[in-house]
Amino acid sequence: SYITNRYTFLARYYTVHMSSTTRLYLAGLGPDPDKRQVEKEFSYYGRLDDVWLSKPPFGYGFVQFKSSRDGR
Repeated sequence: SYITNRYTFLARYYTVHMSSTTRLYLAGLGPDPDKRQVEKEFSYYGRLDDVWLSKPPFGYGFVQFKSSRDGR
């Protein structure tokens, strides 16, 4: 879907590798991102540990995978 392609494109360039997890920085999410939609789109790639979306001003967030392999 468009959303998946957009998030994947943005996240690919802002990957932060932690010890056993990977946290992806998401940018350009728009004025009112839906946390459930982000969870749904990224859970396709692996189990999620956490999804955090900014409060106003909106537009960015983080997705953290349980496994660093899933985030790559």
